[in-house]
Amino acid sequence: MTNEIASDMGLPNDTRGILVIGILKNSFAEKAGIRAGTTRAVFEGTVGMLGGDIIIGVEDSAVNNVEELKDYISHYHILGTQLKLRVLRNRDPIEITIVY
Repeated sequence: MTNEIASDMGLPNDTRGILVIGILKNSFAEKAGIRAGTTRAVFEGTVGMLGGDIIIGVEDSAVNNVEELKDYISHYHILGTQLKLRVLRNRDPIEITIVY
């Protein structure tokens, strides 16, 4: 999440998290109801999708990028357990539980 993307989505420039630009079919994310972007945009020459959920936290920890989320999952959870994500959806914070 960059300042430019946050601004284009009507969020404060300092918003940090992981913008969901796509969801794989039959993935844990799809089954949990995480939403991908639907509006095509180009940033710094890269095409992406805006308007999706923004993952801002996992359990009680903030996440700023995909690597932090992967690290948290790989160190603290095992297959078959529940994981609570804090997400911004349409600028509103919600909680989503994933079972993976």
